[in-house]
Amino acid sequence: MNKSIFFRCAALLLVAILCLGLLIGCKNDKSDGKDSGSASDVTETGGESVTEAVDVLEGVTYNGEVIKVFSWIPSNLKEYVPEFEAGAHVVEQKTFERMQKTKKQLNIGVDWMEKPGNAANLADFINEAAIGIMVGDYDVICCYSQGAASLTSNGYASNLLDYGTMDFSQEWYPQNLVNDCTIFDKLYFCTGDVSTNLVNMTSMVFFNHQLMEKYKINDAIRNTYDEEDIYDLVRNGKWTQEALITLSKGVWEDNDNSSGTTFLDTVGFSTYNTLLCNFYYGAGYKAINVGEEGVSLSEDYVNAGLVVELLDTIGGFVHETNSSYYCSSYNEAMDIFADGRSLFSLAPASHAYMKHAKSNVEFGALPVPKGSVDQLEYRSVHSRPYSMYLIPNTSEKSEIAASFLQCLGQWSYTTTRTAIIETTMKGRYSSVTAEDAEMWDYIIDSQVFDMGRVFESMYMHTNGRANTDLFAFRLSQNNTDWASIIEKYKTPMIEQCTEINNMLKAFG
Repeated sequence: MNKSIFFRCAALLLVAILCLGLLIGCKNDKSDGKDSGSASDVTETGGESVTEAVDVLEGVTYNGEVIKVFSWIPSNLKEYVPEFEAGAHVVEQKTFERMQKTKKQLNIGVDWMEKPGNAANLADFINEAAIGIMVGDYDVICCYSQGAASLTSNGYASNLLDYGTMDFSQEWYPQNLVNDCTIFDKLYFCTGDVSTNLVNMTSMVFFNHQLMEKYKINDAIRNTYDEEDIYDLVRNGKWTQEALITLSKGVWEDNDNSSGTTFLDTVGFSTYNTLLCNFYYGAGYKAINVGEEGVSLSEDYVNAGLVVELLDTIGGFVHETNSSYYCSSYNEAMDIFADGRSLFSLAPASHAYMKHAKSNVEFGALPVPKGSVDQLEYRSVHSRPYSMYLIPNTSEKSEIAASFLQCLGQWSYTTTRTAIIETTMKGRYSSVTAEDAEMWDYIIDSQVFDMGRVFESMYMHTNGRANTDLFAFRLSQNNTDWASIIEKYKTPMIEQCTEINNMLKAFG
């Protein structure tokens, strides 16, 4: 690969064009007849079909080749730990372990390079990644969640479904990722257990065991919902927004005698601005749909009656009752729960890793509540600082890179995933129960990947991102006027869906 000064200057010039929003580069066609990586083989036995699991990495080994990974530096859990340290946190030890196991199994080396690349540094990270991709420097990109869409939009990503050593039916890949992000039978980026930060950034509801006992919440569940306890409420699909509101009401202690709800009071519910979108997604709605014709604006998102009813119900609860405290920041949200003054806390799982597990609170975890009992599944979205992985279409070692991602995800499922969940769910460790652990299955299964959030930088408005922040902004202001605001952005969002479809079609 030519590394001359002239080539570098040319690459820099092209990146400057990228920043102007023009499409540059073209996706290399990798659909050369390779199997897409079926999860199983079907054989006939006595007239019956028998499904046998297939390990797509069985017998896969290489000759010591080194792949190059260009990665952002996460703001929470590390994605890469170069050396084992006996005194390091268990998650960091397992992060080191998963990489060692992957390299040994595949007989490869990994050159992992890191640069700042969170939301504040994303543009610089994307620019540097683009330069490296154009000259063939990188085999894998590990980036802040929104970065994958930027690189894909400019034609730098391979179709991961082309690689026979990637099997997206496996448990370390969220199935909603495949359903939500495959467009025109192509998937350009992935996440899952391969990202240490995905589970860590999953939205969920913490609950305080001590306050549950003090306020006899399980008695209220038996009397109102005919379920034995909070766990059965979840199992039987009755953990809804209405149930959250009902069980939270009546939990208020005016600890500072202010006659109004303050941070010092004990409340039934607490959350903060960036988590509010979960009330929309939790109710089973999306902003952007994916189908045979590509991405399209969801009918639910432009349904003023539907959204106004949701804004009115949740807004009245969050802002107008003593039993709820709307926190000014994620720090307040962490503190009010860790200090034992909130029965329920809608927050990312990272709050337990950062704060709750070090507190005296005995806590459990629940999925984001559903909109109604008729809704089939629990739904939630992530806070944005998790990693997406992609394989540049200029990599000469793309097959090895695909095997690497599959193997790293597989080992992550039994190493980092276990460590992260145990750290988060156990709290003080003495309070964990099998039922608390079971709730994490519901939480992880609830993850959805609305393409509107993945490609969210293409949907800007004056108060943030029209497809993801608009609902949260209205709810944060306790403003139920949805008709006028969605009318303002409806046409631009439809046009931008068309732009995405045309862009991805052009890649072949």
